[in-house]
Amino acid sequence: MTVGITGPTGGLGSAIVDEILNRSLVPTSDLILITRDESSAKAKEYAAKGAQVRKGDFGDVSTLGSAFKGVDSLLIMAPGHHAGPHGVKYQIDAIEAAHEAGVSKFYLVSNVAAKAKSDFSPAEIHYEVEQHLEKKGYDFVSLRNGFYLSVVDTFLGNALKSGTLTAPPDGQIAWIDRDELGQAAAHIITGKYKTNGKYVDLVGSKSWTLKDAADILSKVTGKEIKRQEVEPQAFTDGAIAAGVPEMWARLTTAIATCAHDGDWSKTSGLVEEILGHKNKSLEEYIEAQYANKA
Repeated sequence: MTVGITGPTGGLGSAIVDEILNRSLVPTSDLILITRDESSAKAKEYAAKGAQVRKGDFGDVSTLGSAFKGVDSLLIMAPGHHAGPHGVKYQIDAIEAAHEAGVSKFYLVSNVAAKAKSDFSPAEIHYEVEQHLEKKGYDFVSLRNGFYLSVVDTFLGNALKSGTLTAPPDGQIAWIDRDELGQAAAHIITGKYKTNGKYVDLVGSKSWTLKDAADILSKVTGKEIKRQEVEPQAFTDGAIAAGVPEMWARLTTAIATCAHDGDWSKTSGLVEEILGHKNKSLEEYIEAQYANKA
């Protein structure tokens, strides 16, 4: 069985590829990596290890047919600009090109909060792509990922400087380490771990609030970090005034507001089960990132 992976040189993609190569989950010659830039350092590294590296650009459908030729199962990962207006179209175009090329099984990188209407626009994009796969009747598994632990830095960086973690009212978030998430995904897309159903939640086994994050940061740095809640629009406006691009300001606001609605609260021990060890915790992440930054 050949396994195709789009976006193999990015953060999550390379974590998946590295796990497949390090664990020999499939023969290297059966690993087909589709990337916009075959000349990147990561692409060259993987080619040198025996993987097939092919050019394929979601924004240029003409490149996709040959890229997907001979692929049995394919991981579809949204391009980095998936939050933009072309996010759905690019993924659906890639899925259809892959289907025409003979791909029989799809794995989709999605989000645990995927739904038709959300303040967090990527969740809507993921949901629409899932619905396309459903309507077409294709054989697929949606990997509904949780938020990377590193996303908490969006809130902690300024908190460490000011002594206050300011954000809209939030709720529980089951943060997950990106590399651990990628490693678990590698076992699923290669068939080494058999999943139940079309939708698989790859999230942390424990959840935390931003107040928890502030308390952990206080303990790690020895500096008191207070948690201050502000209205969502005030937070967005303040971020934009501070120079944050409007799209990112709105997405950051949505992380908190959707958490408040419970969108990120779901926990699961699945990643731990697949990897055979405990997830990296928020405490461990903040300790590693901020212990020497007080």
